[in-house]
Amino acid sequence: MTIPIFYSISDDFTKYAAVSLNSLVKHTDPNKDYTVYFLNQDLSSKHQKALSDLSSSNVHVKFFHIDDQLVQPIQNRKENFLRADFFTMSIFYRLFIPELFPEYDKVIYIDSDTIVNDDLAKLYNSELGDNLFAACTDSSIQYVDKMIKYIKNVLALDPKKYINSGMLVMNARAFRAEHFIDHFMTLLEKYHFDCIAPDQDYLNEIGEGRILHLNPRWDAMPNENTEPLTNPGLIHYNLFFKPWHFANVQYAQYFWDSAKQTQFFDELKNELNNYTDDERAADREKLDHMLAKEDKTEQDPNNWAKVKKREAVIKNIKKAANERNFTAKVEIGDPQMSLDQRLKLVNDYWNKRNTFSSKLNNRIGHLLFGTLSRALAGSTEFVGLENLNNLPIGGAILTSNHYNQVDSLPMKLLANKMHHQLSIVIEDTNLMLPGFFRYLMNYVGTIPLVQSPSYIGNEFPKHLSAALAKNNWVLIYPEQEMWWNYRKPRKLQRGAYYFAAKQNVPVVSTFVEIKDLPKIEKKDPNFYETKYIVHVLPPIFPDVSLNANENAHKMMELDYRQKVAAYEKIYGKKLNYDFLDWDIAGWRGHLS
Repeated sequence: MTIPIFYSISDDFTKYAAVSLNSLVKHTDPNKDYTVYFLNQDLSSKHQKALSDLSSSNVHVKFFHIDDQLVQPIQNRKENFLRADFFTMSIFYRLFIPELFPEYDKVIYIDSDTIVNDDLAKLYNSELGDNLFAACTDSSIQYVDKMIKYIKNVLALDPKKYINSGMLVMNARAFRAEHFIDHFMTLLEKYHFDCIAPDQDYLNEIGEGRILHLNPRWDAMPNENTEPLTNPGLIHYNLFFKPWHFANVQYAQYFWDSAKQTQFFDELKNELNNYTDDERAADREKLDHMLAKEDKTEQDPNNWAKVKKREAVIKNIKKAANERNFTAKVEIGDPQMSLDQRLKLVNDYWNKRNTFSSKLNNRIGHLLFGTLSRALAGSTEFVGLENLNNLPIGGAILTSNHYNQVDSLPMKLLANKMHHQLSIVIEDTNLMLPGFFRYLMNYVGTIPLVQSPSYIGNEFPKHLSAALAKNNWVLIYPEQEMWWNYRKPRKLQRGAYYFAAKQNVPVVSTFVEIKDLPKIEKKDPNFYETKYIVHVLPPIFPDVSLNANENAHKMMELDYRQKVAAYEKIYGKKLNYDFLDWDIAGWRGHLS
C-alpha cells in the first residue's frame, strides 16, 4: 500500500515545491511506500525533471495535468484576483483530488510553501471516522482582528475552529459518496460568495461539524505574536511569511536547511537578497488590502452568514409544518425579553405617544410608510375588490397571511384604496427590531400586543377601540408568527375575531398569493423574484345572536375556510401541510 500525497502548483512555484518535496523525502519511513503527485496546468518538462530527481526508492513522484475545462467555472472570478496576491489558481486543484483519483479512500494534501519535519505516514494514520477531512486551526489569523470579525460575522463560524487548508487529510471516499465537488460547484455558481479566502472558506463551510482538528504541530505557521513550536511536524509559510522574501521569519532555518540540498538554493538565496524593502512593504499592504473586504462582505445581503440564517429559518418552517405547530417561532435572533421588560417597553411606547417629538416622528413615519408601500409594493395586484362594495363605513379588522417583515405594505395600499388609514397590531418585541425597522414599528401607528392577561384585557382593547373609532382598518395577523415566504394558509388563532366581535366591526379577509417570476433576484441568487397578488375575500360580520366567544370561533373557522379555498383555487392543489420546497415562494434551494 502506498501513501498518496498531493501538491498543486504552478510552474513558478517549482523551486519552493522542490524544497518541500526534499524535506518530505528526508523524513519518510524506509519501510513504507509513498506516492507524491503534483497537480498542475503549466509545469515545464525541465521542472518536472527537477522534481522527479528528488524521488527515492520508496517515494515516487508523478505529475497530473489539470484540464482547463475542469476549473473553468472557478476562473475569472473577482475574489480570485484578490486572493492571487498570495495564492494562485492551483489552490483549487485540491478539491478535485477525490474524484480524479478514485483508487484512494484517503489522501494527504499539502501546499508547496511548506517544510515537512516528520513522517507524513503519522499524519496519514489519523482516524477520520465520519469526518470529511482533518486539518489544523488557522493559527495565522488568530491575532488578526479583521479576520476574526470576518469569520464570526460573515462566515458565522467559530474562529477557533476555522482551519487552514494548506494541509489536509482528506476522506476521499466520503468526498465522493457525498458529491462534495458537485456541492462546491453549485454553491460557487449559485451564490457567488464574495470571500476573503474563497477555497479555504468553502472548505470550512461545507465541512462545518465534520472536521477533525489535529495537533497544531501539523500546520505550524510563522507569526509575530507567539513563540515558535519546539517540534513542528509540518511548517507552512503562509501569507507573506516567506523565508525567501523576509529574513528572520519564524522557522526559516528549517527551510534553508532543506533548500541547501536542492539545485535551487542559489536562486532562492538571490531572491531573498534582491527582494527590496519596498516589495516587503507591498506584501504587507496586500494583506491589508485583502482584509479591507471585511466591511463590505459583512454588509453583503448574500454573505455566508445570512444565507445560512435563511436556510436555518426554512428548516425551522419545515419542522414546524410537519409537526403542525402553526404558531411556532421560526425566525432566528428575535429579541429575548422577560414579561416585565415587555410590559415596560410597551408602557414607555404609549407614554411617549403624546410628546412633541413622538408626534413629529409619527408624521414622518406615516410619510415613509406610504412611500415605502408605493415603492416596494406598488406592483401588487388586487383581486376581488368588488367584495368590499357593500362594506359599511367605519373601522374594520383586516386579516392576512404573515409571510415577511414588510407584508403590511400591500395591506397599507389596500386600506388606502378603500380610503382608510391602517393601524398594525405587532408583537411587543418588534419595537426592538434593529435599524430602520425599529423606527417604523415605533412610528407608523402600531398597536403593540403583550401576552399578558391584564394588558390584553384592559390596555389593548382601549388602543384598538381608539383606532377603530377613527375609521382605521386594523391589521391583525391571526397566524401570529411570521413564516418567511411561506405560501400556505396556516391555522388561525381566535384573537382577531374575538376583538372584531367585541368591537362589533367586520373582518376584511384577504389571502396573499406569492407568484414566482422567471428572473433571479440580484441580491439573493438563491431566490427568484416574486410578485404579490392580494385576493380580497368576502368580509365576515359578527352574528348579533352570538356572544363574543361564539362569534370568535365561528368567524375564525369561516375565515380559515375562505383562505384555504382561495389557496386551492389559486395554486390548483389541495392544501397539505407536509412540507415541500415549493412552500417557500421563490426559493431555488432544496432541503433533503
